[in-house]
Amino acid sequence: MTHPSSIHAARRLAGLASFLGLVLASAPATASDDAPAVRLQPGWQDDARQLIYDGERPGGSAWHAPETLARGNYRVIQRDAQGAPHLVPMQRVQVKGITGERVVVFITTPVRTPEVIDERFLGVDPTRPDTSR
Repeated sequence: MTHPSSIHAARRLAGLASFLGLVLASAPATASDDAPAVRLQPGWQDDARQLIYDGERPGGSAWHAPETLARGNYRVIQRDAQGAPHLVPMQRVQVKGITGERVVVFITTPVRTPEVIDERFLGVDPTRPDTSR
């Protein structure tokens, strides 16, 4: 005969598993979940710089680029669990190289740890329109 406390524990465990399944299923997708992985030129990992979180804003989150970024055009990426890079849709960053320049990036797609990489690693012509959508 099964003890009543064992049945109660099994029910609680089943309830907890159901609850966790619902929470995980309702978690928002991240940019890397939506966008296909991109192939980048060798050396991009050494050049990638993580954006710095500035907080939530209505409709998204604000991030700023490190002040050490050289003048140039950058794209925002998000790595998936395996480390593969994914472009964050419609996110381009231009650094003009002005002393004290603060480059703020507003991202409407949920991201965990966005990074910026120089467009040269994509083989992208910066004069062409953004096609990462």
